Amino acid sequence: MEKSAKKKISRPKVLLLISGGIDSVVAGLLLKDKYEIIPVHMCLYPFYCSGSFEKMINILKKLKKELKFKEFILFPHSEVLSRVLKGTENLSPEEKEKANHLMCLFCRRSMFKSAELICDELGAEAIVTGEAIGQKASQTLDNLLVTSYKIKYPILRPLIGMNKDEIIPYFEKFGAREEHVGCCSVAPKKPSTAAQLDQVEALSEKLELDKIIKQNIKKMLVVKDLDKAHELLQKIVSK
Repeated sequence: MEKSAKKKISRPKVLLLISGGIDSVVAGLLLKDKYEIIPVHMCLYPFYCSGSFEKMINILKKLKKELKFKEFILFPHSEVLSRVLKGTENLSPEEKEKANHLMCLFCRRSMFKSAELICDELGAEAIVTGEAIGQKASQTLDNLLVTSYKIKYPILRPLIGMNKDEIIPYFEKFGAREEHVGCCSVAPKKPSTAAQLDQVEALSEKLELDKIIKQNIKKMLVVKDLDKAHELLQKIVSK
């Protein structure tokens, strides 16, 4: 009697929002055996600190050996930041000032909205982040509620209750050096740590951020070759 062939169990497909910093890398490593992971990088150019994009690509090359991904997504995100910085004609001076104070919230919320569209496009079932309570302004309980509001896919946060002393050993075991990669030149000096949902929603609508995100889904790049970082960056910037 012939032995029946073992069925290959397919893993759910998820998106990993990756900056190249410690937290997002460790989040991916912790979930690599449970999910098929597709890394997604939200491109902030020209709001990166020098060398951030190249460092992120180098981390991805190393991470590819662990996650076994075949492609990653490069998604344009800087237009969202530019819109928040410049505002629109229908914003009062006070609203423009408030919007800049809420920059980190608009940035993170727009990343989730963008990831939602990418999930639709690629058939992914969830979004993974390296968020941990209190490590950044957007990661307080109040702000996690605001940034996650009405996102239709589950947001998986495997590091949510961990601190840096618990996270770093995973990164060191991975064999990467501790470098600050996720640097943003437009982050406010005193970001909001307890934003009001209704205010963020109202300002987001006036800034027409959803419209920008829907336009950007047409510009995203599905990347299979990680060896040409500068060409990738220039390609997405010129779109």
